[in-house]
Amino acid sequence: MLPFLKNDSVLALATTGLKRDPMLPDVPTVIESGVPSFDVRLWIGILAPKATPRPIVERIASATAQALTTPDLKAAYAAQGLNPLPGGPNDFAAFYRSEVAKWRKVIVATGMSLE
Repeated sequence: MLPFLKNDSVLALATTGLKRDPMLPDVPTVIESGVPSFDVRLWIGILAPKATPRPIVERIASATAQALTTPDLKAAYAAQGLNPLPGGPNDFAAFYRSEVAKWRKVIVATGMSLE
């Protein structure tokens, strides 16, 4: 959406994370706009089978963390308005579990199905 915001094709009403987006510091969050506890973020993660040996998980995590510090990747993400979150495999696992629980409640409450 950043290109559309920059050329004034659209107006940003709010961002959906817990905190204001560094790319859009003047745009309030949905929480600031009056909807308490609203937290919906686009996220991308790397998953592996549960039985993956811990040294392999750590190696992938380390390589990923290193890649996220490279100027080219940082610039490419910034151009898209993406802000990688720091943390390791345990942090992501906790976040993932919280997302599954949150969206499970939404699915049950609304009666959503795959059809």
